Amino acid sequence: MTDGGTKDQARGRLEEAAGAPTDDLDLESEGKVEAVRGESPLASSRLTRARSVCFSTRDVARPGLPARACLDVRSRPQAGEALRNETRAHHRALERALSPLFRPDLHLPAYAAYLRAWRTWLAAAEKPVWHVGGWPDGMDPEIRAAKAGWITEDLVALRSLPRGSENDLLGSESLLGSERVELPNLSTLDRRFGAAYVIEGSTLGGRVLLERWHPELPQGATRWLRGYGGNTRRLWTTFQDGLDGHVSRHGSLPTVVHAARDTFDSLHRWFFRRGIVDAPPDEVAA
Repeated sequence: MTDGGTKDQARGRLEEAAGAPTDDLDLESEGKVEAVRGESPLASSRLTRARSVCFSTRDVARPGLPARACLDVRSRPQAGEALRNETRAHHRALERALSPLFRPDLHLPAYAAYLRAWRTWLAAAEKPVWHVGGWPDGMDPEIRAAKAGWITEDLVALRSLPRGSENDLLGSESLLGSERVELPNLSTLDRRFGAAYVIEGSTLGGRVLLERWHPELPQGATRWLRGYGGNTRRLWTTFQDGLDGHVSRHGSLPTVVHAARDTFDSLHRWFFRRGIVDAPPDEVAA
């Protein structure tokens, strides 16, 4: 049987695969932990034994979640695991607030409003997060700083729909919006890593929403949900490796965690101000 820590790691991997929480699932261990050859160059020295373990789930209907998952836990970044655990409450509060929107029978006006809110927040955040020096080699900040543009493509596609069935999806509001976004402190690389964790993680959730909403969405209005396409998983892994390397060399994990929490709350407050969710983060958490 596996210990609780390994099971928690496996659950974390399943959450990333599904792009959604798995606390409601019953993970059943299928047997012993087996040794696996190979080591990650960024793995912590405390993970001296490479291991894998198989778990089965009893909820095979969830999009993106396999009925059986054999997970290699040897290279799980220590910093990434800690960050996921330490921001869980803030992440879940935002997900709960957004849950009414995440229905399969998506209404296009609600989708357009959701995109507008994301677009304005990202337009404000991408430059101070990515267009600043100091990112480790291989992080490709110029590629990661294009998400506001993806949403603009979607909004333009929605605006091009015939007026009538859904009326004017964008209304009279400009693509950028008019209100000022209150961003977290992004003055150091530690803080920018924390904010980027939230932004990059959104590409995983987008893939799940794409599967759920695809039948309801017009062609050309899914650029944001598609994320990096076939490179989404690779770029997420690259980001986690970069985070782990940064923290292990000279970064401050508590500062990264604090910034990620502030970023979740910044998004949550912004969605509240835009009428996307019904309550700000402090009320939801309560």
